[in-house]
Amino acid sequence: MERRTREVRFLVVTLVVFCLCAAVGCKKEETEEQKALDVAQVTADALIEELEELGQGKPITKHALVKQNMQTVMLALEDFSTMAEGRYPAERSQTTGDVIVATGGRAATTANQSIDSLLPSDFRNPYEERFPALTLGSRTPPDWTLKNLGQVIWVPQKVSAPVHDTLGKIAEGYRLYGIAPSGPLNLVLSPE
Repeated sequence: MERRTREVRFLVVTLVVFCLCAAVGCKKEETEEQKALDVAQVTADALIEELEELGQGKPITKHALVKQNMQTVMLALEDFSTMAEGRYPAERSQTTGDVIVATGGRAATTANQSIDSLLPSDFRNPYEERFPALTLGSRTPPDWTLKNLGQVIWVPQKVSAPVHDTLGKIAEGYRLYGIAPSGPLNLVLSPE
């Protein structure tokens, strides 16, 4: 019970700090300020919902949806790898053909898929549909901000450009992170 009280206090303090940061930190333009306030509002709503679920002893359901999205992205990356001769994309727009050509092979004219084409059509951010559900990151672990709420952050690992005459890059692996209102989830997915 004492641990739950500490978790609730942490979430409340986090909520207050993020709302203040969002309201004060964005003074560029009115549109940027409104975006920051929108993000702060969604985050505040999500934290309040989590506090209510914690207080009632319920599992936090949107956390589970972020984890489910992480598993969905992992399946898409593994499908991609199967079609791309064991390699992964280093960029979101790359297709299986791009990766095969980057490794010196000839791209197949069929089954030329991207990660986005391998994700289900109902793949959405569980906290707010206006926010992206998948983001490409460059840091392990990724930076956590209010703008990442509910997202799966995909970070390609061991990125290289194996063939000198191509513009393509490939990744030998990846790490997937899920972002909740109180911070990154304690789950990291990778092919290892």
